[in-house]
Amino acid sequence: MVEGPGCKVKGEVMTKKIKGKTIVNVHPGKPEKVCKENSSRFQQFCGHKVSEVRTLGKELFIFFAQISLCIRIHFLMDGSVRYGNNRDKNLQASEPTLTIIFPDEKLTVYKSSVDIRCAEESKEHCDSLADLDINYPLFNFTRAQQRIEQQQSELICDVIMDQTVLPGVGNIIKNEGLFKSGINPTVCVSDLSPKLITCLLHRLRDFSHVFYLCRKNNKPLKNHLCIYEKSKCSQCDNQVTICKPGNLKRLTFFCRVCQVNSNHSTVVSLPKKNSLLGFLQLSGSSSIPTQDWACPHCTFINSSPSLSCNMCLSPKPEDRKRKMSEDPSAGGAATKIMKTETEFKKVHSDGEKNLPAQVASLEDSKLPTPLCQTHKRKTSVKTVRKAGENKGRLFYNCGIRECKFFQWADLHHPLCKHERRTVLRRVLKQNDNNGKEFYSCPLSKAEQCGFFEWA
Repeated sequence: MVEGPGCKVKGEVMTKKIKGKTIVNVHPGKPEKVCKENSSRFQQFCGHKVSEVRTLGKELFIFFAQISLCIRIHFLMDGSVRYGNNRDKNLQASEPTLTIIFPDEKLTVYKSSVDIRCAEESKEHCDSLADLDINYPLFNFTRAQQRIEQQQSELICDVIMDQTVLPGVGNIIKNEGLFKSGINPTVCVSDLSPKLITCLLHRLRDFSHVFYLCRKNNKPLKNHLCIYEKSKCSQCDNQVTICKPGNLKRLTFFCRVCQVNSNHSTVVSLPKKNSLLGFLQLSGSSSIPTQDWACPHCTFINSSPSLSCNMCLSPKPEDRKRKMSEDPSAGGAATKIMKTETEFKKVHSDGEKNLPAQVASLEDSKLPTPLCQTHKRKTSVKTVRKAGENKGRLFYNCGIRECKFFQWADLHHPLCKHERRTVLRRVLKQNDNNGKEFYSCPLSKAEQCGFFEWA
């Protein structure tokens, strides 16, 4: 899933690859399948030099020198970019959305939306929302909070995914940010105090930066997920509620015990396990300076309560000294924050070590996982996404791209009335069966045979 952090990484790589280079040829889709009218629209970029590549949330813009038009790319749910003639085996059946050829480079975009925009209007669009981008170094917390509070009657889960309010926030960031701030996603903005909204913005920023680091360094994001795609709450071990609330109807995970968004509590009860940066509640201690401070490593300006840099995670200089002089057994604030950062770095350094194989469901996690004989490692369960008769089926796959290991993981599933292998689905209604899995017919809703059986 491509969210703001992934788009930002794509923009940084693209800048290094094509900035300053002149286009030799450009066309949408495969050349033999593109109509002349559509192809000629993109041909006007030939001979022009790329002057700038900019990203805003999930959008990427390619600007050119001496031309009033630009190319806008939206990576949708599963968009990607490839350079040269390298092509991921998972994209073999996918036709390119856009191909741009330079004298010494070839850029191909897959599974994305591409169109031509006015360059001046696109730059104004980027400039007007830049400080609301969840990954922007100089993020404007005050303006972002005002944008959220303007939509009092809307559900908070819809508001924070509005790309005109918080560009770059996707479904994963939404779920993790709401969980780490203790907010129930099914409540309206009017039910939240300004204190909770401020906390939410910090949590969204925290997780977005971790998301960005994972994508940039090719590290697994699942190491840091606390609620998304979980069946049990990582904080209290209670059952996670799964639903599709609001107008967007995006898959949402939340804990009814931990995410209570109480406006009457003087100190917000926040999750403590696996907290990324720890948005610390300070009770007016005189030993903490009240002015903002600049990180000595990345120069990012942090607010005074932050004991670590929101961008690079470096500890606040004053608190580094205080930590060394403080008795660890006393459990002071600085000790707790530094412990959190140490745990965070350990997760990054450990990579995939000691992590269980990814599973598609609770029911299938109980089955023995086969080993890839070539690489002597546990396989993981994947779901067929490609359209066809096998769409929705589960299979085992080795995590190494070059490996050709394949084995169906759903051979124990019952057959439906069409004599086809059933697929696992989850109950999304908020009742006693929420989250439970069941077998159903794999065909579309209009063609289903009505088969049902609890998993």
